[in-house]
Amino acid sequence: MSQDLRISGSVGYTRGTGKTPADIGYEAGLTGAGSSYTLNGLSPATMSFPGADTSKFTNYVTASAWGSHVITKDAEKYAQADAELRLDRGVMESAKFGVRFAEHHRSVSQPENRSCKACDGTTSAPLPAWNGSTYPSNFGNGITNGGGFLRNVWQINPADIAAWAAKYDLAGGPTTENWAGEMDVKEKSSAIYGMVNLAGDGWRGNVGVRYVHTNQATITNIPGGDHPIGQDNVNGPYTPTLNQSGYNDFLPSANFKIDVSPTLVARAAIAKTMARPDFSAMVGAVTLNDTNLTGSSGNPRLKPVRSTNYDVALEWYFAPKALLSAGVFYMDMSSYVTYGTANLTYFNNSFKRFDSYAISSPTNIAAKNKGVELAYQQHLFGGVGLVANYTYTDGKADDGLPVVGNSKNTYNAETYYEDDRLSARLAYTYRSSFSGGLYNSFPQVMAGTGNLAASVSYKINENLSITFDALNLNNAVLRYYGTNKDQPIASYSNGRQYYLGLRGKL
Repeated sequence: MSQDLRISGSVGYTRGTGKTPADIGYEAGLTGAGSSYTLNGLSPATMSFPGADTSKFTNYVTASAWGSHVITKDAEKYAQADAELRLDRGVMESAKFGVRFAEHHRSVSQPENRSCKACDGTTSAPLPAWNGSTYPSNFGNGITNGGGFLRNVWQINPADIAAWAAKYDLAGGPTTENWAGEMDVKEKSSAIYGMVNLAGDGWRGNVGVRYVHTNQATITNIPGGDHPIGQDNVNGPYTPTLNQSGYNDFLPSANFKIDVSPTLVARAAIAKTMARPDFSAMVGAVTLNDTNLTGSSGNPRLKPVRSTNYDVALEWYFAPKALLSAGVFYMDMSSYVTYGTANLTYFNNSFKRFDSYAISSPTNIAAKNKGVELAYQQHLFGGVGLVANYTYTDGKADDGLPVVGNSKNTYNAETYYEDDRLSARLAYTYRSSFSGGLYNSFPQVMAGTGNLAASVSYKINENLSITFDALNLNNAVLRYYGTNKDQPIASYSNGRQYYLGLRGKL
């Protein structure tokens, strides 16, 4: 090696296995009783069961039970080599180039025991033991701001469910297979890339290009088929089906920074980008609703998100440790991932027949996204300072629908204190409502929500520090709804989270 050339490289292998030895489930339904409900906007619906005493675990003879044994495996091996060559030729400072190879494999298997000989409540197969308990009156108060939406409903102790499942072998060895929830995907990628760093009087920049080749192979279980297996499977026969695809991407990019004045900087960038689809989007589990004949699944033919991006920004450093910036961006996505619906035939496990389901799955469509970004940062006094930013985005797919996951308004506001030993931050983040794709073949929207978080770090000495993090301090509730807020879909209250840590270095 010379002083003008530096070479580096890395090779690696990673492997992980996740297991759920016995995911026990039990469902029981009322018999001979009706139900009624009242929708309350984004609050949970009010439920009632006329003619039934929901506080007692009796007359629940329509039931099902299962014991799932989920096994997930994920492995990747990779190799990479990079080089940097100093040029010092006119405006060309240096050049960087390299190659990379990776092979990734992920699989999920779900053997299970779905024997329901113990589900009917007969003398030979009694129902699980019930100790007379019901859900507490404040159950779900984090969602309803008052609780009570499951008030006076019977509740079986988890230990009693486990004992009952063990007695009837639901937690034992699998007797069947949840083929709809399984997946297997292999992805191989190779890339070669290069970049030249440029500099002149009052400006800097770089231009580069990356060439990427991707091969993907997925195994998707489809119902029936020419040579089906699992004939004795309670989920019906199925055929593991191999889907293979390959594609190439040529990704140029350019970035430039111009010093307009000692305190004003202009930036401009243009780049073609590619983001491969998530594995779960390609071979996601087939989830079916046997009653309304809807469901969701992955799409093994899904293409990556491809976009040409344009960015322009101005940065004003109006004081020491202070910044005020504004930028605009435009994304032209020739291939974007949205959600569509198709009618597919699956085995209806509830009614033991094949039915046509309206299945929602990821699909590709063109889209555009444009917006404005504003940022502010300033040290005020002592160790106190402020950081804030705001982004407005307007994303639309070619079908006129909003880009999935795109909030029109997003902002962050943070105050901090820092000195030689203590660092403390309090931050609030908000994003407006956004499309969440489809839920059982129908549109769903996540309501706007804000989150308050705090962190404190204290340096005891040069080698030891203590940290404290508090997340979701305002206990924000995530709420999803349909085409309007009078169609609630789901509410999630994840609670506050606190982390205390001790960090040391040698």
